[in-house]
Amino acid sequence: MTSISDLRKLADQLEECAQAGAGAQLSPHSTELLLGVIHTHYDSDEAARRTIVEHGFRIVAADAEGESEEILGSASDLSIARAMFDEAVRQKLDRKISLKKGSDVLDEIR
Repeated sequence: MTSISDLRKLADQLEECAQAGAGAQLSPHSTELLLGVIHTHYDSDEAARRTIVEHGFRIVAADAEGESEEILGSASDLSIARAMFDEAVRQKLDRKISLKKGSDVLDEIR
């Protein structure tokens, strides 16, 4: 049985390797731990993805490099999505905020 402490140890080891610029070799046990975490995260995130698709409009924040995105909210009504977008812009001035429908960007503030 995998414990949280096992996962933390593995994460710490991988972080140390990454900070040192070194690669990491995973044991079969470590690989199983990582795959378990990825599958669990994917399964729990699937319901969230379905909800977002049903809503249609998404408010997304991205880091300065545009490499990492966070979905701040979603709505099925454009006026509600627009209000959420405006509030996100007001609060998150250090990030790029986008109002999207599907892959279309309806509005964006950097």
